Amino acid sequence: MMKKLVLISLLFLTFSQAKATSCQVLEVITGDTFKCVTENEKVVTVKLYQIYAPELDQPYGQQAKKILSGLILGQKIRLLEMRPYPDSKENKRFINKGSNNLILAEIHLYSEMKDQFSLYDLINFKILAQGYVWFKNSEPNEHPYEQVEEQARKNKYGLWADPNPIPPWKWRKQKNTVKLISTDQSKSNQICVFSHFRCNLTNLAPDFQTA
Repeated sequence: MMKKLVLISLLFLTFSQAKATSCQVLEVITGDTFKCVTENEKVVTVKLYQIYAPELDQPYGQQAKKILSGLILGQKIRLLEMRPYPDSKENKRFINKGSNNLILAEIHLYSEMKDQFSLYDLINFKILAQGYVWFKNSEPNEHPYEQVEEQARKNKYGLWADPNPIPPWKWRKQKNTVKLISTDQSKSNQICVFSHFRCNLTNLAPDFQTA
C-alpha cells in the first residue's frame, strides 16, 4: 500500500510540473493520437504520453480508436503537456519529429474538473485499464501505469485476450522488413527483365541452360 502511495505521489509531482492547456477534440486518429483546437484557435496533434495503441491495420487497432473516440471525441479536455525523460527513446522520437504542433500529454475531460484529480480521472489510465493499449515507461522510476497494465493483462481485457498480442513498434518493424524484402524482389525482377538470359536459369529446360 505504501509503495502505491509513493508511486501516485511521484505522479502528482510530475503533473505539477506539466503545462496545462485546454482544447476541443476535433478528430481521433488512432487509439493514442488525436487532433484538437486550443483556446487560441491553434490546431494541435496530441499523443497520449507513454501510451501506445495498436496500428490501425493490426488486430485491435480499430477497437482502440473506437474506445478513445467514445471517451473524448467532441469533448473539451485538459492537456497536461509532458516532456519525455531526456535520455529516453520517447524523447529522441519526439525531438526527431520536431515541434510541428505535436504534444505529448496526460489528458482528462474538462467536465470532470476538480480541485484535485487522481490517476483514475485520466483518459490515459482509462484506455490502459480497458486493455487496448500498451504502456512504455520512459522515466527512470517505476510508474503506477505498470500496475494498471499488468492488471488488464491478468484479466485478459481488450487485446490481452490474445495470448500473443504484437506491440505496435514490433508490428511496424515487421512491416518495414516485409517492404524491404518486397522492394529487393522487385529490383531483382527488373534486372531479370533486362537480363533474362542470365536470370532463373535453373528454371529453363536443360538444353537452354548455360555452363
